[in-house]
Amino acid sequence: METKSLPYYRYLILLFALGLLLNSCSTKKNTWTRRAFHNVTAHYNGWWNGNESLKEGVQELEKNRVDNYNKILYVYNYGDEQLGQSLSSYSDRTIEKGSMVAQRHTMWFKKREHCNWVSESYLLIGKAYFYKHEFQSARMTFEFITKKYYYDDIQFEAMLWLAKTYIELENYQKAETFLDQLNSKVGREKMDKEVIKDLNAVFADLYIKQETPEVAIPYLEKAIFDIRNKKQNTRMTYILAQINHADGNTEEAQRLYRLVLKRNTNYKTTFNAEMNLAQLYDAKTSDSKALVKSLKKMLKDFKNINYKDQIYYALSEVAITDNEYGLAKEYLQKSVAYSVENDFQKAVSSLDVAQLFYDDKNYQMSGAYYDTAMMYLPEDYPNYSNVKRQTAIVSELVNYLTIVQIEDSLQVLAAMPRPELNAMIDSIIQVIIEEEEQRMEEERMRQQTIAMGAQNRSMGPGMNATIGGGWYFYNPQAMSMGYSEFIAKWGNRKLEDNWRISNKQQASFALDDELEEGAVSDSLTLDSLGVAVSNNPKDRNYYLQSIPLLPAQIEVSDEKISQALYHAGFIYKESLQEYPESIFTFEDFCTRNPEDHELSIQVYFQLYLLYNDAGNDEKAGDYKDLIIREYPESDYAKLLLDPNYFKELEKKNNYLTDLYEKTYAAYEKGQYTRVVYNSNQALEVNKDDPTTPKFLYLKAISMAKTDIVDSMTVNLEKLIAQYPDSEVTPLAENILQNLGLYDPNAKLSPEELEEQQQMEAALSMYEINKDMPHYVILVVNGKEVSINATKIRLSDYNKKSHSVDKLNVSSLMFDGIWQMITINKFKNASLAMMYYRDMRSNTYVFPDGIEENVKPMVISVDNYSKLYHDKDVEKYLKLFQKEYEKK
Repeated sequence: METKSLPYYRYLILLFALGLLLNSCSTKKNTWTRRAFHNVTAHYNGWWNGNESLKEGVQELEKNRVDNYNKILYVYNYGDEQLGQSLSSYSDRTIEKGSMVAQRHTMWFKKREHCNWVSESYLLIGKAYFYKHEFQSARMTFEFITKKYYYDDIQFEAMLWLAKTYIELENYQKAETFLDQLNSKVGREKMDKEVIKDLNAVFADLYIKQETPEVAIPYLEKAIFDIRNKKQNTRMTYILAQINHADGNTEEAQRLYRLVLKRNTNYKTTFNAEMNLAQLYDAKTSDSKALVKSLKKMLKDFKNINYKDQIYYALSEVAITDNEYGLAKEYLQKSVAYSVENDFQKAVSSLDVAQLFYDDKNYQMSGAYYDTAMMYLPEDYPNYSNVKRQTAIVSELVNYLTIVQIEDSLQVLAAMPRPELNAMIDSIIQVIIEEEEQRMEEERMRQQTIAMGAQNRSMGPGMNATIGGGWYFYNPQAMSMGYSEFIAKWGNRKLEDNWRISNKQQASFALDDELEEGAVSDSLTLDSLGVAVSNNPKDRNYYLQSIPLLPAQIEVSDEKISQALYHAGFIYKESLQEYPESIFTFEDFCTRNPEDHELSIQVYFQLYLLYNDAGNDEKAGDYKDLIIREYPESDYAKLLLDPNYFKELEKKNNYLTDLYEKTYAAYEKGQYTRVVYNSNQALEVNKDDPTTPKFLYLKAISMAKTDIVDSMTVNLEKLIAQYPDSEVTPLAENILQNLGLYDPNAKLSPEELEEQQQMEAALSMYEINKDMPHYVILVVNGKEVSINATKIRLSDYNKKSHSVDKLNVSSLMFDGIWQMITINKFKNASLAMMYYRDMRSNTYVFPDGIEENVKPMVISVDNYSKLYHDKDVEKYLKLFQKEYEKK
């Protein structure tokens, strides 16, 4: 009986345990068994899995986040929204597990939660939303915790995360309020130690993100002492070093940077600490030899292959401190060349080398690097507007100096005997042919080695192993195969450093396929000297067409030089305050031009002022006498004879201004006779004064009140005829138009009327937004001009003058024989216009004789598609000339 009853008792025990378990699953009663069950299940099932998922997500975030070492680092870098969303799988799993705990295991009795892991799960959910960059959801979750679990210590951690959330929302005032509450003495004895430790770090993060890093210093010092996590501690040490560096506390910054180097927790942080130490080098207190040796050793380290731009920049800083400016320029140029991924470093290096070239008065090189800097410089860079202005000034100066240099060179070529000129051109063509043949031979060899390599591989590994011994270098067959594969992949390379880079100094301008396709000369016109317009670099006419061989062409070239010297002289004087260069440039103008040139008197007067300011009375007197003798009726001569001339003129102008105000007041009072009298007086004083058309207008409409309408009509017609651009002219036109006495289109020629209609149509179709991305386009007559040759010239020009801009040249059919070549793309209209003006002045891209068949312009991305569908180039061209070229 006893042995048979045992299974019965076992079943009873099993049923009892099962009943106890089922009873414990309920959350309706607050018993010990139920609390134990739900605490254990919530902890080791939902919360633990959710927390593990969140930790994995945070680890991925730390791997993928990007720190901007060009600025003071944030204590906490949570990445951007895109990164947060890319890791949402981890956060979503955390939210799912946390929500499950909150729904299934909550035991809320007497306004208290008796399952400890429910509040912890809510905190986990808030953190998951935070790392997803869904800060509003995170804020609501943390606020919910602080209100519902006010009696629990978890409220303090929720308040800390709430402060972090407000920091990311840039609501710094609220964030500081919560941090101050946590920092107060109330409740600190209950506060978790980790919260107390993190509190100072969050304070520091707040002030750094508020851009008041100096306030963060005491909080960082406390946080570094409290937080023992090596990575976080080192990061904060580096940040503290950055702040001291920025504040000029050199010794403290050096101490902290060396501490970061000693810990070596993160390679990027260690590397940038090394770079910053180089910047803090002081020639008075230390020797640069060891530092330079260390930096050059870093250049050879493979780990630094992507950081060479920063290392060269650090070397340039040392060179500048040692007053070795030539060496500094070399380092900075290498920094720009090696900067591929770090746009900010490329911009800063370009800016520094541009300034060094500027100080050396090498404006061509300075302008080139200023242009590069502006392409990559962020708009929040300190003194961005000044850099932009300096770039525009230097670029404009370089443009004028380049015109003088090119035209002078062309005139020297034009003066050569024709046989010598032809011989020189033929030598250039021969070089091109030889280079082309060399490329073809290299290509033939490359194809041959590819075939040999394929043949060797087809022999199989067994055959290679049986010939010539075991070791690779004792095996001629294996060596031959390896050599063939190397040549097939890399071509013939010189044994030297960086052998993988085929051309280390400059980009190759050859475009083999396109050059062959455009090799046939496209002769368009033939001048009196038998020079045909050609697009073939192997054709003698290709070079002759740019040389001013005719007297008329020489005159045009001379005028280009005169205009360029005139403008360059003013830039030197007014914009750069480089007075000796301004004198030299204006004097050069004088030696090239006669006294009756339209700009000569202005140049003479500027030279008088420059020599007078320089204390050279003799030269100043020469130019003063010249102006008075040759231009006695000019304002310049009158001013030189009477220093008060402009003051007297100003008195007249002030008199007229005061008189106009009185006259207008009289008109408003209805004193029309007084208006006519005052107007007649004003018109006798100075007919060139800006107030003259206004007096005429007031006189006309007042005469309509006191005389017959015909008198008004005569005066209004006179106003329109003599002052068409005056601000009151449209008012006069409107009056006559209402009287049926004026047709605004009657004075326009058919061409002007068509132009006006085109402008109106263009304004209704296109929207001008100069801040958006722009293209430079060329609408080309494909029947008269070779499209491929034009693209080749543009590509050559881009590689030579704008290689850092990474511009693309493409073409598509536009309308019939016309094709559209597009150079893209530029950040805004200003950068596009800088490229446009530089390109237009380049005679290689725009040789004489193609103006009628190539129409260049700048256009925004939005307007690009509108033009392509509209097909009316002239319409947009009028708008472009008005809105872009003339502004």
